[in-house]
Amino acid sequence: MATVFHTDKGKKAVTDTGKRVVYKDSDGNIHVRYAWSDYPAVHQGEMDVPIGLPFIVLDQSDIPTDTSFADAWDVDLSSPDGVGKGYDAWLQERIAEADPNVHSTPHGELKPVADPAPIDTIS
Repeated sequence: MATVFHTDKGKKAVTDTGKRVVYKDSDGNIHVRYAWSDYPAVHQGEMDVPIGLPFIVLDQSDIPTDTSFADAWDVDLSSPDGVGKGYDAWLQERIAEADPNVHSTPHGELKPVADPAPIDTIS
């Protein structure tokens, strides 16, 4: 089942993957985030989890459905699947994977890393 989000670029349909990104904040509270179909769950954790906090990716079925005692839940983060990097750092990595000669600004604008070498043309 697709969920439609309204963004500044229009509507975007994404599907719940059945995966959850789980982390503890600096106060020890456990957070469970949905992983959507537009990126792998680990990438979503790197992008969405606060910088420097470890996270794990679980199947939805591994998350208790009874939240009556959610304050008593604990999570083992001794072998995390990743660490939060923040959106800007995550975006830089994805752009570098796609084109190592381009980087983005903090506002997502793409800029050349350096002046590109002149392209020889055949006359």
